[in-house]
Amino acid sequence: EAEAVVATCERCDVDTLRALLGCYGRFGIAMPHLYRLMFACEFRGGAYPELEAAAGRVCRQLHETVERGQRAGTLRRGETLGVVGESGSGKSTLALALLRLIPAAGTVRLLDQPLDRLSGAALRPWRRHMQVVFQDPFGSLNPRLSVGRAVDEGLRVHHKDLNAAQRAERTRALLEEVGLPADAAERYPHEFSGGQRQRIAIARALIVEPDLLILDEPTSALDRSVQAQVLELLKTLQRRHGLSYLFISHDLKVVRAISHRLLVMRHGQVVEHGDTERVFREPQQAYTRRLIDAAYNRTVNAGGEKQAVAH
Repeated sequence: EAEAVVATCERCDVDTLRALLGCYGRFGIAMPHLYRLMFACEFRGGAYPELEAAAGRVCRQLHETVERGQRAGTLRRGETLGVVGESGSGKSTLALALLRLIPAAGTVRLLDQPLDRLSGAALRPWRRHMQVVFQDPFGSLNPRLSVGRAVDEGLRVHHKDLNAAQRAERTRALLEEVGLPADAAERYPHEFSGGQRQRIAIARALIVEPDLLILDEPTSALDRSVQAQVLELLKTLQRRHGLSYLFISHDLKVVRAISHRLLVMRHGQVVEHGDTERVFREPQQAYTRRLIDAAYNRTVNAGGEKQAVAH
């Protein structure tokens, strides 16, 4: 149903798009579809009051934290900032706000440029500096496009000076870099496994050479063994290209494996932040402790001691 809704985007007027955006809260349209709706609406001058309040709470909290002289809202080059919290805590809303897909309070700066002051045509060139990888790679890839066409789409928008041969060469090189076979560009998404599709999604995001990659639950739909391979790929790409990652997940073990620092969110608020290992070893908030205990299957016995739950 979500695919059917999204397929109508290009034929809708702004008011219809706004109504479709309202379906997100009522019917749970998957996040990739929501992003695509928002892009369609943005390019027609639309607005998203349905999500503005939640985004405002998140960004105000981050802004206030930075104003107190703390580092919670700062992401340095080559660093991964993990964002964790239960479902509905505001993790994906934070991503929408940072991508400027919904209005939000506070300041968003990228490469020292205040993005919150930009909109429309002025913001569009900056979109190549921040890209996103979604949870469901199959849902975020157009099944009608070959892998090569899907990956080089960003070049058609942000590097119009390149000809077809140059785009094809860059696409082939990047697909090879993410570990896909030489003929991947000519094939279609349904011909690949889930892990391979996520590699395609990563290549599509990297083709425009971004500085910031927002990874919204990028491994949660994958088997554990494939998760480890994708995480290792992300680490390698980060070292090679100096990428910054905002890594959103409800899986604390995965976040711990890749993140340098951690934000813990609840009800649209940042309740704890700090170096990842420090937060895991010495959580300051009871909510954070409960998340960690649940991730590691720990319970508290009558004497107050933590015990692992038997499998």
